[in-house]
Amino acid sequence: MNMNDLVPQKTFLQRNKKWLIVTSLLLFFATVIFVISGGTENASNYLHIYSDTEVYQNAVLKANENPRVAEVLGALEPIDNLAIAEGNVVYSNENTILEMTTRINGDKGKGKIQIIAEKTGDVWNYESIIIRIKNPEEEITIID
Repeated sequence: MNMNDLVPQKTFLQRNKKWLIVTSLLLFFATVIFVISGGTENASNYLHIYSDTEVYQNAVLKANENPRVAEVLGALEPIDNLAIAEGNVVYSNENTILEMTTRINGDKGKGKIQIIAEKTGDVWNYESIIIRIKNPEEEITIID
């Protein structure tokens, strides 16, 4: 008989109780935040905007044509996926109307771009594109 046979071994739950409690609490709070923030509706908006890249890419192209934007922010960079995740995206009317606000970066500065567009068929028609800058505090209207 081996001496180790007499020492009782702890079960998986006994050995990892602290980690299981912490992980359970984190999952609980993440679920609560997800539900409070709109849950699946917001998630579907963000998933949908990642497939509709044309709408915000064309808005940046239109903004780059504005001389005041070029003067204050310089050439605007394309909007990246992280910027979209940090911003606000709302689809309505069966995903044919989009209201989106996200950060935008240029050679000389940064700001926020607000896009309101309506989809007719496969074409996005812009109702409004506005760029807001903090320093100097200014709002540049591209399309109104």
